[in-house]
Amino acid sequence: MVRYIDADGDEHYVGLAEAAAIPFENGRMARNIPAYRDIAHPSGRYWAATTGELVEFESHLEEKWLTLLDFDAGITGFSSQPMELEAADEHGPWHHVPISSPRSPARGTSAHDASAPARAPSASPAQLIPGQETRPARHQA
Repeated sequence: MVRYIDADGDEHYVGLAEAAAIPFENGRMARNIPAYRDIAHPSGRYWAATTGELVEFESHLEEKWLTLLDFDAGITGFSSQPMELEAADEHGPWHHVPISSPRSPARGTSAHDASAPARAPSASPAQLIPGQETRPARHQA
């Protein structure tokens, strides 16, 4: 399932097939970015020329990905942490919030992540197909 919050603040749950048509860039973030004293990663806001709005980021790595999306002429919109993926596998329920959701006329909406290689799913986002109920296996650190 995909959980997202629309522009009015209403929470929705949809399947992966339905999520592909949702303009996540028009909604709100699926979770709040934590902020506290002595936090290990600096968060902030990036002014995106593509959207004409400030887009929040949680780390320098996320900020760099937002910059790359903003300079990609094929991207027509994007948002930060726009959805939460929820499922269950043999280890129990799990959830994950991708860092961004770029949209392009050629590719539609996609979930974009920048996990460290030791934590990245072994499957590509294209392999997360509608109806898949288990998460991809993780690389061993």
